[in-house]
Amino acid sequence: MASTINFKRLVQTDAVHVLEDLAEALRLPVLVGDSAKRTLWGDEKAKASGGEFPVWLAGRIIGYVLGSPQAYCMASLLSHLSQQELEKREAMEQVLDKESEISLIHEIHYRLGASLDVAEIAMALVDEATSTVESTGASVMLLNEETGRLEIAAAFGRKMNDRPVLKPGVGIVGDVLLTGIPEVVPDVSKDARYVPGSYPICSLICVPIAAADRIIGAINISNQRPANYGEPEVKHVFALATHAAAAIDKARLHQTALKETCAPPAPEAAPPAKGAARLLCRIGGNGDSAKECCKETASVLFSGIRAYSGHYDSMGVEENFSFINDYVDAIGLPVLRNNGVIGDFQGDGIMALFPDMEGKGPEQAVRAAIEMHRDLRDFSEQRRKAAKLPVDMGIGIHTGSVSVGHIELGGERESVVLGEAAGVAAKLERLSKVYGLRVAVSGATWKALPKGKTYGLREADMVAMPGKDAAVTLYEVFGADPRGVRESKAKHLSAYEDALGLFRTREWEKAGRIFAKLHEFMPFDKLSLIYWRRCQAFIKSPPGNGWVGVSRLSEM
Repeated sequence: MASTINFKRLVQTDAVHVLEDLAEALRLPVLVGDSAKRTLWGDEKAKASGGEFPVWLAGRIIGYVLGSPQAYCMASLLSHLSQQELEKREAMEQVLDKESEISLIHEIHYRLGASLDVAEIAMALVDEATSTVESTGASVMLLNEETGRLEIAAAFGRKMNDRPVLKPGVGIVGDVLLTGIPEVVPDVSKDARYVPGSYPICSLICVPIAAADRIIGAINISNQRPANYGEPEVKHVFALATHAAAAIDKARLHQTALKETCAPPAPEAAPPAKGAARLLCRIGGNGDSAKECCKETASVLFSGIRAYSGHYDSMGVEENFSFINDYVDAIGLPVLRNNGVIGDFQGDGIMALFPDMEGKGPEQAVRAAIEMHRDLRDFSEQRRKAAKLPVDMGIGIHTGSVSVGHIELGGERESVVLGEAAGVAAKLERLSKVYGLRVAVSGATWKALPKGKTYGLREADMVAMPGKDAAVTLYEVFGADPRGVRESKAKHLSAYEDALGLFRTREWEKAGRIFAKLHEFMPFDKLSLIYWRRCQAFIKSPPGNGWVGVSRLSEM
């Protein structure tokens, strides 16, 4: 909880009019200083009066009022206002903590539920746990029912040369498996149950991973130094482990089913859609000739299903095509509603074009992307109710020049879209996964959007792409996020922009503190975590003088 306030801001901004009125009523020089008696506001002549009256908050002095004995009432007033400000901050933090907890649960459930790979789920559990709990190591251990031993499914930290053999009843983790009760051990060297390995640790959290009515493993969070682990950390890790348990159980059942059936290989791509005539008519042409083509400015939208192979492997042939048809129905209608044209379909995604007619193409593309995610959430909810895998996707949008036409092969005509815009949009869709964005748009699209309309936009990064001379500025459209996530990002947008500005001006310590706080408030926000990690890396090893804040694909 908050234990202090910004006393300088309170004096110079929030309460300045109250102080001015009181000083005028006293008709005497008054000066307000911080805890070191540095002047914040008032008349320097007050120092000559000799009176010093402390401003108190939570049992400590945070400032002084200098002046005649009558100035005591101003110190008393500031103590009262400071206490009010502290209570407001604490109330706000409680609201933000609850909001973050709800958003985190939703995001973790979505992320873990979309995978059918046990190792991937276990690693996601480790990543999420260590991103919010201070640690130097972590591991997910799952029980092998055939051998009765615990096996490491995922780990973070130094590699152990000699791993001890653990099973239920052996070691701290073995006890947790038997009792099903989480444990916090401040110093493992003082716990007789601890089985040491080649990697020394001091403090430990061990939480069971329970699926249905049985315990299938445990997650260990450790620190080489003494750590003040307590109830908040245990509750957080327990919530993550609960969601991971269901996902791991489902993935194991899926793997067992796969061994009993012979699944056909996944198709690399479905045939492109035959929409050439309609496409050319929309951009400029009548579609009558196989040689007909045109070059226009358009906004290109690429979308792709996240973890598509997991969906494909979990279904038979007929179910796969039924799923794809339902998926395209869900995300295709927003494209058509916003005057877009689906130019290509490739198994797990689509490419759509929004011709720049009357300058509306970029806005229509962004609006379509937001609606696509809204409709996809409804589609996923229907699948959840039917006990099927939920679906997530990433979208990339770029505005630029495209060439559209027909090619003829064996008497068959196919539509073709050529140009840099399509390639950049496809790369943005891939980058959306790297940065944890639902919709990523280029600077060209961002600049073309009408001013005054709110889509929920924030700058994500500047990225150097192969084949392009200038870096591409990447923006997030968080208007496509679920309501709770969207509102939280909007609430913290100003702080995020301040931190990004500090990062770009090489003030990494200040930026890192803000990004760390943002990630604390928004644990679902991968961008804040990425920048916090960059700040830590740059503090240890600053880039050269030629650094301008541009990231390279090879670095991601």
